[in-house]
Amino acid sequence: MRKLAIVLIPLLMLVSVIGSISCTSSGIAQVEDIYASRPHLDLAVALVPTDSAEAGKQYKVDLYGKGEFRGTSTISWSEAELNAKLKINKIKTVHFPLTNEEFWTYLQEDVSHIFSATVRE
Repeated sequence: MRKLAIVLIPLLMLVSVIGSISCTSSGIAQVEDIYASRPHLDLAVALVPTDSAEAGKQYKVDLYGKGEFRGTSTISWSEAELNAKLKINKIKTVHFPLTNEEFWTYLQEDVSHIFSATVRE
C-alpha cells in the first residue's frame, strides 16, 4: 500500500498542476505542463500530440526562457500512444537542464510565465 501511495500522490499532484497551467500549442503538440522535475533536477515539458502528429516521426522541442532560446530536445509518439483515448496515456515528457539555483527556485512554482516550448518538424 505504501508503494501505491508513493506513486499515486505525485501523479495526483501532477494532474492538479496540469489543470491550472496555461498551454502553448503548435500544429503537432500542445504543451500540457512545464515544471521543475525530480529526480532529474531539470525542467520537464509535458506534451500531448494533436491529430496532426505522425507515429514514429521525430519532432524537435525548442525551450525558451523569457523569450530567449534555451535548448532543443526531441520527441516522438508510437501508433498506440496516438490512438489512446485518455489524454494521460498520450502525454510524453522531455527534459532540459537547469542550474542548481534555478531548480531549487522553480521547484513547486508555476513557471508558465518564464518558460515556453514549441514543437516543430
